[in-house]
Amino acid sequence: MLTKRAYASLRKGVTYWNRWRSQNFTTTVNFAGANLSGAKLVGIDFRGVNLRGANLIKINLTNANLDGVDLSYANLTQANLTGATLIGANLTGACLIQANYCNAEFTGSTLSLADLTESDLRVVNFSSAELIGVNLTQANLSGANFTGANLTRANLSQANLSQANLTDANLNSSNLSKANLHQAILFQAELRDANLQKADLQKTNCIQADLTEANLSQANLSQANLSQANLSQADLLDANLSQANLSQADLSRADLSRANLFKGNLSHAILVETQALLANFKQCILTGACLEKLKINQETCFQNVICNQIYLKYSQQQSPQKQEPQNLTAKEFTEIINRLIGSVDLFFDNNIDWFVFLLTLQKIEVQYNIKKIYIREVEYIKKNSLKVTVVIAANFDNSDFLEYFWHKYNLIMDAKGKLIKKQHLNRKMPTAMYNIDTRHHGNYLNLDMASR
Repeated sequence: MLTKRAYASLRKGVTYWNRWRSQNFTTTVNFAGANLSGAKLVGIDFRGVNLRGANLIKINLTNANLDGVDLSYANLTQANLTGATLIGANLTGACLIQANYCNAEFTGSTLSLADLTESDLRVVNFSSAELIGVNLTQANLSGANFTGANLTRANLSQANLSQANLTDANLNSSNLSKANLHQAILFQAELRDANLQKADLQKTNCIQADLTEANLSQANLSQANLSQANLSQADLLDANLSQANLSQADLSRADLSRANLFKGNLSHAILVETQALLANFKQCILTGACLEKLKINQETCFQNVICNQIYLKYSQQQSPQKQEPQNLTAKEFTEIINRLIGSVDLFFDNNIDWFVFLLTLQKIEVQYNIKKIYIREVEYIKKNSLKVTVVIAANFDNSDFLEYFWHKYNLIMDAKGKLIKKQHLNRKMPTAMYNIDTRHHGNYLNLDMASR
């Protein structure tokens, strides 16, 4: 039930209400469910008033004081709250479609599950506000302050967040597809599993931001600062990262396929198991980067890169006692890239016959006129199972290699078994010798047969 005396005071106008309210500030005012649609309440003092579920369509609350007001589930469609203060207000589940909140103050307020579709929220202060699941689709949030705000699972699709401050904001699992974040500040923001597909992040400050598993496919990150950002397992397919700063960024297991990194800074970046098929690294800075198990192909462009040192092992890059190789020549860098292009993983479920394995590689070298095939890594996956990573020629198709290798390996194994059975041989088979070749900073195993 409405507080009758308070309602009578309100009907006498804003000036009378404000005077009455100042004299009765401790009085609890309950306007829950009230119909105040279309009312002109410019400059009104509604501090602490209960407006839960109220009908406030097209209400004019310009410069109003709504601090601590309960507006949960209220209907504020097309309301005008320009310059209003809503510090600590509760707007949970409120409808604010097409509302005007230009220069409003929402510090510490709760807007979880509120609908602010197409609202004008330019330069609004949402610092430390609770905005979990809020709908801000196509809202104008240019210059807004979201410092420390919780926007988990918020819908910001096609919203205008240009020059907005989202420092330390929580945007995990939020939808920012096609949003305008031009020159926005996302310093140390959390964006894990966020959808930023086709978003405009040009010149955005994303230093130390957490973008783990974020969808940034076709996003514009040109000249963005992503220094020390976590982009592990992020989807950057077809993304524009030209002139972006990715120094010390973690791009492990990210997808950079067809991404444009022209003149990007990837110094000391982590590219462990990163997929970069057809990516453009032209004129990039790669000094000190880790390229362990980088997945590239012949169309991946490394033209005119700047790279004085490189790591092929993550442990080496992160070691406090690391001795950084200096003055890597263009030829040496090209050789490393060629080896990465030709990397193939071979999985063995049973005990491997190393003699047959090496003989198979020898036959492939002869068959395809390959100068040398290297073993880059032998990794035991589980009991009696291992993975052998070999480096083949850059121009050798991986699928062709796998098909030919297993065909030839099985043929030789069958022939060996038949020969032993037929002749009842018990002699020692020829063995393989392994010589470590470290010329390319990668501990490649140079295969030399004891008997060829």
